[in-house]
Amino acid sequence: MEWFFADWVRGTGIPHYRIEYSTRHSEKGFVIKGKLRQSGVASSFVAPVPIYSSAGGYLGRVIAGGPETNFRFVSAREPGKLLIDPQLTVLCVTER
Repeated sequence: MEWFFADWVRGTGIPHYRIEYSTRHSEKGFVIKGKLRQSGVASSFVAPVPIYSSAGGYLGRVIAGGPETNFRFVSAREPGKLLIDPQLTVLCVTER
Protein backbone atom coordinates (compact mmCIF):
# COMPACT_ATOMS: atom_id res chain seq x y z
CA MET A 1 0.00 0.00 0.00
CA GLU A 2 3.02 2.27 0.12
CA TRP A 3 2.53 3.28 -3.54
CA PHE A 4 -1.05 4.35 -2.75
CA PHE A 5 -0.01 6.64 0.11
CA ALA A 6 2.94 8.02 -1.86
CA ASP A 7 0.74 8.84 -4.87
CA TRP A 8 -2.63 9.78 -3.38
CA VAL A 9 -1.93 10.97 0.18
CA ARG A 10 1.55 12.47 0.20
CA GLY A 11 1.61 13.39 -3.51
CA THR A 12 0.77 16.93 -4.57
CA GLY A 13 -0.31 16.56 -8.20
CA ILE A 14 -3.58 15.80 -9.91
CA PRO A 15 -3.18 13.67 -13.02
CA HIS A 16 -4.27 15.03 -16.39
CA TYR A 17 -5.28 12.43 -18.97
CA ARG A 18 -5.54 12.61 -22.73
CA ILE A 19 -6.33 9.72 -25.03
CA GLU A 20 -5.21 9.01 -28.59
CA TYR A 21 -6.59 5.99 -30.42
CA SER A 22 -7.50 4.36 -33.69
CA THR A 23 -10.16 1.78 -34.50
CA ARG A 24 -10.20 -0.90 -37.16
CA HIS A 25 -12.66 -3.62 -38.03
CA SER A 26 -11.46 -7.23 -37.80
CA GLU A 27 -13.03 -10.70 -37.81
CA LYS A 28 -13.29 -10.48 -33.99
CA GLY A 29 -15.05 -7.11 -33.97
CA PHE A 30 -13.50 -3.69 -33.62
CA VAL A 31 -9.91 -3.46 -32.44
CA ILE A 32 -9.13 -0.26 -30.56
CA LYS A 33 -5.45 0.61 -30.07
CA GLY A 34 -4.17 3.72 -28.45
CA LYS A 35 -2.20 5.61 -25.85
CA LEU A 36 -3.31 7.13 -22.59
CA ARG A 37 -1.15 10.17 -21.89
CA GLN A 38 -0.65 11.23 -18.27
CA SER A 39 0.79 14.56 -17.11
CA GLY A 40 0.74 16.79 -14.01
CA VAL A 41 2.14 14.11 -11.72
CA ALA A 42 5.48 12.41 -11.07
CA SER A 43 6.60 9.84 -13.65
CA SER A 44 6.30 7.16 -10.92
CA PHE A 45 2.57 7.91 -10.40
CA VAL A 46 0.31 4.91 -11.12
CA ALA A 47 -3.48 4.91 -11.39
CA PRO A 48 -6.17 2.62 -12.84
CA VAL A 49 -8.15 4.63 -15.39
CA PRO A 50 -11.50 3.29 -16.69
CA ILE A 51 -12.15 3.73 -20.41
CA TYR A 52 -15.67 3.73 -21.86
CA SER A 53 -17.12 3.78 -25.34
CA SER A 54 -19.79 6.33 -26.16
CA ALA A 55 -21.62 3.59 -28.08
CA GLY A 56 -21.01 0.47 -26.07
CA GLY A 57 -20.26 1.17 -22.43
CA TYR A 58 -17.26 -0.01 -20.42
CA LEU A 59 -14.26 -1.21 -22.44
CA GLY A 60 -11.75 -1.79 -19.67
CA ARG A 61 -9.22 -0.26 -17.36
CA VAL A 62 -5.79 1.08 -18.29
CA ILE A 63 -3.14 1.07 -15.56
CA ALA A 64 -1.54 4.43 -16.30
CA GLY A 65 2.11 4.59 -15.32
CA GLY A 66 4.48 7.22 -16.62
CA PRO A 67 3.75 9.79 -19.29
CA GLU A 68 2.32 7.30 -21.81
CA THR A 69 0.62 3.90 -21.53
CA ASN A 70 -0.39 1.80 -24.53
CA PHE A 71 -3.69 -0.08 -24.55
CA ARG A 72 -5.71 -2.42 -26.76
CA PHE A 73 -9.39 -3.35 -26.51
CA VAL A 74 -11.70 -5.43 -28.67
CA SER A 75 -15.35 -4.44 -28.93
CA ALA A 76 -18.21 -6.30 -30.60
CA ARG A 77 -19.63 -3.05 -31.96
CA GLU A 78 -18.32 0.23 -33.30
CA PRO A 79 -17.04 2.08 -30.20
CA GLY A 80 -17.71 5.64 -31.32
CA LYS A 81 -15.78 8.10 -29.14
CA LEU A 82 -13.68 6.85 -26.23
CA LEU A 83 -14.36 8.45 -22.87
CA ILE A 84 -11.95 8.69 -19.95
CA ASP A 85 -13.71 7.97 -16.64
CA PRO A 86 -17.13 9.47 -17.51
CA GLN A 87 -18.53 8.33 -14.14
CA LEU A 88 -15.89 10.44 -12.32
CA THR A 89 -14.46 7.64 -10.20
CA VAL A 90 -10.85 8.90 -10.37
CA LEU A 91 -9.59 12.26 -9.12
CA CYS A 92 -8.20 13.65 -12.38
CA VAL A 93 -8.58 16.19 -15.16
CA THR A 94 -9.43 14.84 -18.61
CA GLU A 95 -8.74 16.57 -21.89
CA ARG A 96 -11.26 15.92 -24.62
